[in-house]
Amino acid sequence: MSKKTDNKENRYMIARKSAKKKINQAEVESELHICHDKFSKIENGYIFPDAKELKTLSLMYDCDIDYLVGIQNEKKKTYKHASEETGLSYKAIETLKEDPEICKIVSDLLESKKILMLIKEAKKADTIAKRGIAKDDMIKEKELRELKTWEAIRQYIGD
Repeated sequence: MSKKTDNKENRYMIARKSAKKKINQAEVESELHICHDKFSKIENGYIFPDAKELKTLSLMYDCDIDYLVGIQNEKKKTYKHASEETGLSYKAIETLKEDPEICKIVSDLLESKKILMLIKEAKKADTIAKRGIAKDDMIKEKELRELKTWEAIRQYIGD
């Protein structure tokens, strides 16, 4: 028999046995259109499933492919909305989605983590600016925060 693959624990078997809907081996084999021998080798870590099989397994087991292949430890990763990560409003995020060029720039900035520093600076400037804004003027306050964030981004990219 071939050498056993390093799959941390046996995530395929763990995922199958801990799935919300209990699934037996025969059901998985039928869904994947593979024989018992191949499925047994997958569950015991002797071979890896192909991409199509991985997708099917992740859907059946209600877990991420990254979990099955050992990249992440959580079965299902929870993702925050981009506005929670960046501090930008939902409207600003939607505007970014509409302009692929700006979206690419912001995506690159997010990847480099520099935008988080710029947003923190904009929030700090916003906190200082709040002292000069009336409490009943919330719309202008929000616009000022977004404007300061965009100014910081534009300054960074040299626009």
